Amino acid sequence: LEPQPTTLEERIKLKIQVKLKWGIDLSPEQFAFRRMKKSDLKSLFIQEYPEDDQTCFLASGNAAMDLLVVKEMMDAALPAIEQSEWFKLYEKPRPDGVYIIGADVAEGVRSDYSVGVAIECKSLRQVAQIRSNQWSPAQFADKLKDLGTRFTVRGRPPEIAVERNNHGHACILALDSIAPTWPNLFQDKDERLGWKTDMVSRPLMLDTFIDAVENRRYIVRDRDTFSECLTLVDNDGKIEAVWRSPSGYSD
Repeated sequence: LEPQPTTLEERIKLKIQVKLKWGIDLSPEQFAFRRMKKSDLKSLFIQEYPEDDQTCFLASGNAAMDLLVVKEMMDAALPAIEQSEWFKLYEKPRPDGVYIIGADVAEGVRSDYSVGVAIECKSLRQVAQIRSNQWSPAQFADKLKDLGTRFTVRGRPPEIAVERNNHGHACILALDSIAPTWPNLFQDKDERLGWKTDMVSRPLMLDTFIDAVENRRYIVRDRDTFSECLTLVDNDGKIEAVWRSPSGYSD
């Protein structure tokens, strides 16, 4: 059999979740059966025994990530220590911390989200996130400056790396040209500001991200990020996200 869950808290949490969702009181025998199946099936466990509607859907396709690892990390994730409508803080800046911010820019018309993630470079922990579908690229740049200021330690501002595809150009222009300008912007290998996603960099970026999460080298804290990980599928070698609408899933 697989060893007992890491902590008694994990077992109690699962018992409460099952009771609240389905009104079932899990027995010791059911826990033992679950441990045995997880040990036998490993990453295929959720495919054979999905535990909610999201993983049930994904199990029917070709998930790009190890769903068991992602689900376990998601269930164990602690809530933000500070939170607003668009901001989540998971860890306060440390005097010895080295920080970087990655940014993905949306158009700002509520069809997609602009997201900025602050990461502590030494530990590769996600420490904060900003996320909204209502900001223009210029407004998002202002939010990135605020986030960067928050994680400036010992006079060293974090590097901000913005995807420059599409609306990213406008965001980079605001960061680089509108006062107060940001003094530490990521420059790609072509010596242009921002990072470019193309046919070469995209699969490399996704493969690196998936490997880092599955092997717990990159510590994700945000549940929205975990949810998006669960929607990644391998479509004949191309990793894509499956979008979930209120009525169901669609590509």
